[in-house]
Amino acid sequence: MNSDDFNRHSISSMDEHRPVGLRRLVLLVIGIGVVVLGVSLLGPHSLQWPKVRNNVGVVDSKSSTVMSTASSSRSADDAESNGFRAAGAHRIEPLSASQHRVHWSNPSDSLLWQSTGWTFEDASMSSSSTEASSATFRQPFTAVSAATSFAWNLPVTESDAPSASSILKIVLVDQPGRPQLGIDLTTDQATLGLDLADEANRVVVREVPVTLAFGNGYVRLVLTRDRFLTFLDERVLWNVARPEPLMNHPCFLRFETSQRSVTLSELRFDSVE
Repeated sequence: MNSDDFNRHSISSMDEHRPVGLRRLVLLVIGIGVVVLGVSLLGPHSLQWPKVRNNVGVVDSKSSTVMSTASSSRSADDAESNGFRAAGAHRIEPLSASQHRVHWSNPSDSLLWQSTGWTFEDASMSSSSTEASSATFRQPFTAVSAATSFAWNLPVTESDAPSASSILKIVLVDQPGRPQLGIDLTTDQATLGLDLADEANRVVVREVPVTLAFGNGYVRLVLTRDRFLTFLDERVLWNVARPEPLMNHPCFLRFETSQRSVTLSELRFDSVE
């Protein structure tokens, strides 16, 4: 084969391979477009957290559902009543490593909890109707699926109803004084917020109308290494990025009530690491 034949053969080979490379490039561009479109279609359930600078929530002006109590009209007392402050700011004493489990079903032994105001039965736990109650499970989780049924007594008369509509608060925190992620379930609303260890810097990320007027419900939380999802009676309330202050931090789960008797049953913790 002379040099001219070799050059023609090389050019011909390049021409044969060029369409393949071009097709791959086109497919790559289409794939990226599909991903971007999918993320945009997730809508409000895929809200990102406001940036945190010096423990202050910086609100994204493009998202009307994100606000900071530092700039809202809510008072610190109102933020306190919504339950994103720690009930009992005692340091959490974790279980020893030998006591850790991947799966827990109805962990109703009181020794597994750091609690006040709660009573523990064989397969359930109930809060006090006369005082604020707090129960923290003593095994931390880097990533976890947690689920429970919850029930409360409906008031017989209007005068029997607690002054606050709050039913149950679920908090994820590594230690008191650190930023904590909180869910507040009331009779008509579910609120997701990040408490930056200062009530003036509480960031409310999502408020969803709900109906909890029948005395019972079922809630499930899924915390992965980069996402946080909440389901109420199998309805997706939100799917958001895991907040940066809780990144790479094992978290404890705490259940709180405020002068309302609430019973938790069918409680499960499953590590998803």
